[in-house]
Amino acid sequence: FSYPGSSKNAIDSLNLITAPIRVIQPKNMKCEFYLDSLTNERIYFNSTKHPEFPNGQEGLLDFYKTNTNFTPLKNVYSDTTYISQVAIIINPNGRISRLRFIKSAIPSYEKAILSMIKKMPLWSVGICENHQISYEVILNFRFESKQDF
Repeated sequence: FSYPGSSKNAIDSLNLITAPIRVIQPKNMKCEFYLDSLTNERIYFNSTKHPEFPNGQEGLLDFYKTNTNFTPLKNVYSDTTYISQVAIIINPNGRISRLRFIKSAIPSYEKAILSMIKKMPLWSVGICENHQISYEVILNFRFESKQDF
């Protein structure tokens, strides 16, 4: 179809960009995954039971506090919040298999973030239909700089 007063096809006018499509397992909508382009492995981002850090979110926050060592931000003249995000894959054995930075607000902090993630203990595993699965978890890191007067 085309828009009134336009000879251009409406679909062509959208300038669609093709991209990898997330695959949804039709028989259980609670278990959504995508196929890893390198390994062809199913990586879940939704499941009936998500992986969990020991002692849950509180345990993860405690781990952050006791295992991070970030140098203070220099040459920052205003109150600013920086956010970095890291995607990690929790394997069916509870180990972190790989990671990638989704957003890196402060590149000089990447090494410290990687070092901290390497120290993480085993996670509880994700479950889909009574099977242990590989699951993508997004970790968020928030850094604040406060202006001192």
